[in-house]
Amino acid sequence: MNNLTIIGNVGKAPETRTTQSGKQETTFSVALNRFGKDKDGNDKKPIWVRCRAYSKQAEIVDKYVKKGDKIGVAGKLDVSEWTSRQGESKYQIELVVGEVTLIGNTTGQRSSEPSAPAASEADIDSLFESRDEIPF
Repeated sequence: MNNLTIIGNVGKAPETRTTQSGKQETTFSVALNRFGKDKDGNDKKPIWVRCRAYSKQAEIVDKYVKKGDKIGVAGKLDVSEWTSRQGESKYQIELVVGEVTLIGNTTGQRSSEPSAPAASEADIDSLFESRDEIPF
Protein backbone atom coordinates (compact mmCIF):
# COMPACT_ATOMS: atom_id res chain seq x y z
CA MET A 1 0.00 0.00 0.00
CA ASN A 2 1.41 3.39 -1.00
CA ASN A 3 -1.01 6.13 0.04
CA LEU A 4 -0.33 9.37 1.87
CA THR A 5 -2.71 12.14 2.90
CA ILE A 6 -1.40 15.41 4.34
CA ILE A 7 -2.76 18.79 5.40
CA GLY A 8 -0.45 21.76 5.66
CA ASN A 9 0.52 25.17 4.32
CA VAL A 10 2.03 25.81 0.90
CA GLY A 11 5.60 27.08 1.26
CA LYS A 12 5.99 29.12 -1.93
CA ALA A 13 4.05 29.83 -5.08
CA PRO A 14 3.46 26.64 -7.10
CA GLU A 15 5.55 26.27 -10.27
CA THR A 16 3.91 24.97 -13.45
CA ARG A 17 5.52 23.66 -16.61
CA THR A 18 4.58 21.49 -19.57
CA THR A 19 6.35 18.14 -19.86
CA GLN A 20 7.84 16.88 -23.12
CA SER A 21 4.74 14.75 -23.64
CA GLY A 22 2.50 17.83 -23.30
CA LYS A 23 1.17 17.18 -19.77
CA GLN A 24 0.80 20.07 -17.36
CA GLU A 25 2.90 19.52 -14.22
CA THR A 26 2.74 21.70 -11.11
CA THR A 27 5.18 21.33 -8.23
CA PHE A 28 4.84 22.82 -4.77
CA SER A 29 5.91 22.13 -1.18
CA VAL A 30 3.70 21.70 1.85
CA ALA A 31 4.85 22.37 5.42
CA LEU A 32 3.57 19.94 8.05
CA ASN A 33 3.67 21.49 11.51
CA ARG A 34 5.26 19.48 14.29
CA PHE A 35 4.16 20.26 17.81
CA GLY A 36 6.30 20.14 20.90
CA LYS A 37 9.92 20.92 21.65
CA ASP A 38 13.17 19.33 20.54
CA LYS A 39 15.80 18.10 23.02
CA ASP A 40 17.17 21.68 23.37
CA GLY A 41 13.75 23.12 24.21
CA ASN A 42 13.20 24.81 20.83
CA ASP A 43 10.00 24.48 18.82
CA LYS A 44 10.24 21.59 16.36
CA LYS A 45 10.76 22.65 12.74
CA PRO A 46 8.12 21.73 10.15
CA ILE A 47 8.48 18.77 7.82
CA TRP A 48 8.50 19.82 4.16
CA VAL A 49 6.83 17.56 1.59
CA ARG A 50 7.47 18.17 -2.11
CA CYS A 51 4.34 17.55 -4.20
CA ARG A 52 3.93 16.99 -7.94
CA ALA A 53 0.50 17.35 -9.59
CA TYR A 54 -0.60 16.57 -13.16
CA SER A 55 -3.64 17.23 -15.34
CA LYS A 56 -6.74 18.59 -13.56
CA GLN A 57 -5.02 18.67 -10.15
CA ALA A 58 -2.13 20.67 -11.67
CA GLU A 59 -4.60 23.14 -13.17
CA ILE A 60 -6.43 23.60 -9.84
CA VAL A 61 -3.20 24.13 -7.89
CA ASP A 62 -1.83 26.53 -10.52
CA LYS A 63 -5.03 28.58 -10.64
CA TYR A 64 -6.14 28.68 -6.99
CA VAL A 65 -3.21 27.95 -4.66
CA LYS A 66 -0.79 30.58 -3.33
CA LYS A 67 2.01 30.68 -0.81
CA GLY A 68 0.65 30.24 2.70
CA ASP A 69 -2.64 28.58 1.69
CA LYS A 70 -3.83 25.61 3.72
CA ILE A 71 -4.25 22.58 1.46
CA GLY A 72 -5.08 18.90 1.74
CA VAL A 73 -3.21 16.56 -0.59
CA ALA A 74 -3.58 12.80 -1.10
CA GLY A 75 -1.54 10.60 -3.39
CA LYS A 76 1.37 8.18 -3.70
CA LEU A 77 4.99 8.55 -2.66
CA ASP A 78 7.58 8.38 -5.41
CA VAL A 79 11.37 8.49 -5.31
CA SER A 80 13.31 10.38 -7.97
CA GLU A 81 16.92 9.33 -8.44
CA TRP A 82 19.69 11.10 -10.38
CA THR A 83 23.42 11.66 -10.43
CA SER A 84 24.71 15.13 -9.53
CA ARG A 85 27.34 16.98 -11.52
CA GLN A 86 29.81 15.87 -8.85
CA GLY A 87 28.95 12.22 -9.57
CA GLU A 88 26.97 11.69 -6.35
CA SER A 89 23.75 9.68 -6.32
CA LYS A 90 20.84 11.88 -5.24
CA TYR A 91 17.33 10.92 -4.17
CA GLN A 92 14.18 12.91 -3.56
CA ILE A 93 10.89 11.67 -2.17
CA GLU A 94 7.81 13.34 -3.64
CA LEU A 95 4.07 13.02 -3.19
CA VAL A 96 2.45 12.46 -6.59
CA VAL A 97 -0.91 14.14 -6.18
CA GLY A 98 -4.08 12.14 -6.75
CA GLU A 99 -6.48 14.51 -4.98
CA VAL A 100 -6.33 18.15 -3.88
CA THR A 101 -8.60 19.88 -1.38
CA LEU A 102 -8.36 23.64 -0.92
CA ILE A 103 -8.98 24.33 2.77
CA GLY A 104 -8.17 28.01 3.19
CA ASN A 105 -6.04 30.81 1.88
CA THR A 106 -4.08 33.74 3.22
CA THR A 107 -6.58 36.33 1.95
CA GLY A 108 -9.48 34.76 3.82
CA GLN A 109 -11.46 34.31 0.61
CA ARG A 110 -13.01 30.95 -0.19
CA SER A 111 -12.09 29.46 -3.55
CA SER A 112 -14.95 29.01 -6.01
CA GLU A 113 -13.65 25.53 -6.81
CA PRO A 114 -13.00 23.74 -3.50
CA SER A 115 -11.43 20.53 -4.75
CA ALA A 116 -10.27 18.63 -7.78
CA PRO A 117 -11.71 15.24 -8.61
CA ALA A 118 -9.54 12.37 -7.47
CA ALA A 119 -7.29 10.80 -10.05
CA SER A 120 -7.80 7.10 -10.59
CA GLU A 121 -5.23 4.54 -9.49
CA ALA A 122 -4.43 3.88 -13.17
CA ASP A 123 -3.89 7.61 -13.83
CA ILE A 124 -1.34 7.86 -11.03
CA ASP A 125 0.35 4.58 -11.98
CA SER A 126 0.75 5.77 -15.58
CA LEU A 127 2.84 8.70 -14.30
CA PHE A 128 5.44 6.24 -13.01
CA GLU A 129 5.86 4.45 -16.35
CA SER A 130 8.08 7.09 -17.96
CA ARG A 131 11.03 8.42 -15.97
CA ASP A 132 12.34 10.32 -19.01
CA GLU A 133 10.59 13.50 -17.89
CA ILE A 134 12.46 14.10 -14.63
CA PRO A 135 13.51 17.76 -15.01
CA PHE A 136 17.10 17.51 -13.71
